[in-house]
Amino acid sequence: MWSLHDDRIRIEKMENKHFEYSSAFQLITDFYGCQEHDNTGSQTLSFILNLDKSILCCLAAVITYLKEFNLEKILYNLNNFKKLSSEAEFMTLNATTLKNLEILHNQTDRKTKGSLFWVLDHTKTLFGRRKLKKWVTQPLLKSSVYSAASSPGFP
Repeated sequence: MWSLHDDRIRIEKMENKHFEYSSAFQLITDFYGCQEHDNTGSQTLSFILNLDKSILCCLAAVITYLKEFNLEKILYNLNNFKKLSSEAEFMTLNATTLKNLEILHNQTDRKTKGSLFWVLDHTKTLFGRRKLKKWVTQPLLKSSVYSAASSPGFP
């Protein structure tokens, strides 16, 4: 079922049964089990079933939705899965830490001048500035996770 609001937003609703764990588990095992003709199918199913229950429930709903458009096969490839956030890769700095370390603003007049970001910012584009801001506010926990040499735009 779907509806339009203000001619700009399309809202689609799914029945709650699509989000129930038992139904989701069955749908996912059927979906990924059908590709078990090789070793990668069982590895994919194993990876998927190790996700949190809430993620499995959402994945089942996504599979159901994509089937309406015959696009569900994109979910067979695990390379199409990407974590939106990972505590294992980035350090989480709270607002107090950002303020006390003067990462984005100095403590004297709350301006950028005098902050770590100001010292490091030699970017030429707004995109580069946003990327630098992300790197400064979410530093990597391990330097091996990201190599500057493998990044485009770095010598």
